Amino acid sequence: MAPILIPIVLLALAADPGPIPGIPSPLGGTYEAELSKLAVEKAKTELATQIEAALRDPSLSAAEKSDVKSRIASVRLKLAIYTTDRSLEETVTFYGQKVRGAVFLIAERNILLDVAEVAQAGKFPISAAVEKEWQGKTGRTARWTRDDQMVQISVEDYLIDPGDGKVTKKTVVLVSSFAP
Repeated sequence: MAPILIPIVLLALAADPGPIPGIPSPLGGTYEAELSKLAVEKAKTELATQIEAALRDPSLSAAEKSDVKSRIASVRLKLAIYTTDRSLEETVTFYGQKVRGAVFLIAERNILLDVAEVAQAGKFPISAAVEKEWQGKTGRTARWTRDDQMVQISVEDYLIDPGDGKVTKKTVVLVSSFAP
């Protein structure tokens, strides 16, 4: 799950999991409460680290540091993760029809690199079987961000279990929303 989460620009320490108003769940989708909760906890940890580093940065003035704190206090991150057996293409088409202005950028991703990121975050080793099976294999990812940068939908074609790094052919959708 980490590969979807890494590109999210974190703006808020106050974060909670749950469906995003106005953004439907994907066709045949299941809301993944536990994965959503883990993603929120990871986001909070990453943000806290980034905030600490910014506040220790001697090149920022006291006024700039105060501005960072006030911006963070005024924004809340909401995050929902869904899984579906529908393909990445079907899911992207669905959101393109249901969410006004949603046009996705699609790219390839290196599955083993994504597994390595998840393993590093979870502090567990990658099994030799997983490494052998996924070496050199790619998957796909699709991402749309609303013009105001406040809503993002990310879709990936493989689920990487955050507990053990097991890879499953299942479409994963992460919807994130920043609300003042």
